[in-house]
This record gives sequence, C-alpha cells and structure tokens, in this order.
Amino acid sequence: MKRVSIVLLAALVAASVVGTVASPLPDSSVVSLQPSKTSSNGANPTPFVIPSLQEWKGSKGDWKLSKNTRIVIDPAFAKGIPADSKHTFMANPANLQQYAASFQADIKQVTGLDLQVVVSSKCGKDDIFLTLGADAKDPHLDNEGYLLDIGKQGIAIQAVTSRGAFWGTRTLLQMLILADENDYTLPQGNARDFPNYGERKFMQDIARKPIPISDLKEYAALTSFY
Repeated sequence: MKRVSIVLLAALVAASVVGTVASPLPDSSVVSLQPSKTSSNGANPTPFVIPSLQEWKGSKGDWKLSKNTRIVIDPAFAKGIPADSKHTFMANPANLQQYAASFQADIKQVTGLDLQVVVSSKCGKDDIFLTLGADAKDPHLDNEGYLLDIGKQGIAIQAVTSRGAFWGTRTLLQMLILADENDYTLPQGNARDFPNYGERKFMQDIARKPIPISDLKEYAALTSFY
C-alpha cells in the first residue's frame, strides 16, 4: 500500500493546489490563507501533510514508532461524549475507541506493526495517547480541530470531539506513510490543526471505466486525509 499511497498523495496535493468546491464554514476567520507556521532556530520544520498543518511549533529531536508502541485511549472518553452523536459520519465509527481500532488497522497496513490498543490513563514514551477535553470555546478547534503533541514522552492527540481526534490520527498516518520505512521516526513538535471547510468532497466517475473495489477502498482511505 505504501508505494501506491505516496503516488496518490502526490495526486491529492495537485488537487489541493487546483482547489475544490466546498461550503466554507460560517466563521470566515477560520480560513487560513497563510502558510503553516514553522519554528526557526534549528527546530524541526513543518511536516508535510495534506492539507498542510494550520499551526506548527517544532522542537528538536525525533519520536520513533516501534513494536512496543501502544495506542492508549483515555478511559474518561473511550466511549465518546454526547457531542459525538452530532458530529459523526453516516454508518461510520462514532467514538474514540472505535476510531482507535480503525487507526490500529491503518498503521498495520502501512508499517506492518500490529499495535496493541488499550484503555488506560497511563502511557509511556513509546505510546500514542488519544483523549478529548480540548478547549470547546476555541472557535478554530470546534468539533473537527485537534491538538497534536509529538515529544520525548510520546505522542498525544487531544480534541473537543472524537471526530476531531480522528483527524489527528489521519495526520499521523500521513507522516508514517512518508517516513523512512526502516525506522518510522517522526519530528517532535506541537500542532494545532483544523479544517478550512465544513464539507470536503471527492467524486470518482465509475460509469466511464470500471474501477476495482480495492482501488475505491484506497481512494476512500486517502481522501479521509481531508
């Protein structure tokens, strides 16, 4: 999958440059026309993902994915929160624990590592911690934004809703796809990210030419990056 994914990532980048038709959020201040913020003084530059991160504060050093890495779910939010029911996808997972299971399967497909998923308030420096409780009053985070921290103590994704945390896992997945497959190291730093548009759409015309189901499934996975 990794080789094909990189090709499709390039195609999606081209599409993002051309632009897409979507309904902007009511609050026009959410739309950022400026490039993502990059730290200086030798700190890690902004990781390449699509769409680009809205805000990034790089630090120094790397974090490495390993067979000892676990996906740790905050027990306080494992089953989600009431707000999740309003901000989910039709017929798709709705809570943090279900999104974690999906993330686990994605990581295995990309890296070959079958990570353990646990519900616990304790996590180590090798772990990826998923939690909610981000500032609901932050107009940018809203129900789809998230905070991402990659540091010496591990990785943490925090959001207002489970759906926001899901978008954080999409960013991590892209970083893993583009990382060196011999060690899967990621740059340390902090991100505050959120979508520019409330609706992101992609149309695939299957009437003119048959497309294998396997390709359609990969398109669906990759367009979830948006």
